[in-house]
Amino acid sequence: MSLSQSKIDLAVLYKLHQHADQGGGGIPPGEITYLFEPAMPLRRIELALRELLKIGDVEQEYHPHYLEEGLWQVSREGIAKVDRALRVPASFIARLHVNGDHWLESEEARQAVLKKLPPVASIKAEPDVTMTAPFTPGHERSVDWTKWGAVAAWLALPVAIAGVAITIWLSK
Repeated sequence: MSLSQSKIDLAVLYKLHQHADQGGGGIPPGEITYLFEPAMPLRRIELALRELLKIGDVEQEYHPHYLEEGLWQVSREGIAKVDRALRVPASFIARLHVNGDHWLESEEARQAVLKKLPPVASIKAEPDVTMTAPFTPGHERSVDWTKWGAVAAWLALPVAIAGVAITIWLSK
């Protein structure tokens, strides 16, 4: 693997983000290597974790079974950074997300230029309509009551017919 260390830093951050999304907690560096397919060299993982810790993208937790290395997890800032990068299709993290781990071994990954992401407010992303409530501010819609009146009539008609039929049947 001949990726620059800064690209490996981003890949490790992305993998810790994925691990957290799947409900995982802190994880030792030795296990982080196996989040990659093929496994990432342990020394490159350790260097990435130190750098990510310096900038606040990961947190280290000490655990009795992992005294020397500790357990590592993505921080709130790291989650925000990955989420922001995933909204920019040309970002290194977004391309890793789309193409998978084997992309890291490609010439395209080696040649990728890392750019500083703009602040969150300046990223124009399409709204996630699956997560948007129908009457949230800015998304008000007028209700076509004639349509709903017709729907109600079609629902009430079989009930009325069934009621008449039951009344005739019981009166016999």
